[in-house]
Amino acid sequence: MKKSLYILLFVFLYACINQTTTPSNIDSTATQVNQTNDMVLDSNQHTTTIEKEIEILTLENGTFGYFIQYNGMKIKQTTIPSAAGKNGFHSKVDAEKVASLVLQKIKRNEMPPTVSSSELDSLQVVR
Repeated sequence: MKKSLYILLFVFLYACINQTTTPSNIDSTATQVNQTNDMVLDSNQHTTTIEKEIEILTLENGTFGYFIQYNGMKIKQTTIPSAAGKNGFHSKVDAEKVASLVLQKIKRNEMPPTVSSSELDSLQVVR
């Protein structure tokens, strides 16, 4: 079971890494950009920028996700990695912790930048 989850996560991350288009949640025609804070707001989701490489997404169901853009690589994560189901993060802080970990892995060239259950536990991310 764990092995199939890792394979599924790998395939998902590989598809995200090779995606070259703008993510579907950031529609360039319906987006307002706040130039002073580098924040993007649209009618369906709100984002908060932690740093230019990471954006925290507020999803329609009240949970959170993240969008990473680094050296042409784009990763949109709207579910908790290594967790069963399709639930987003319960808090912005949890999404920030995991996004920062994934970005660190990308910068260290750890590909794919998967997140294990034990890493979620060490970050104290609520699942």
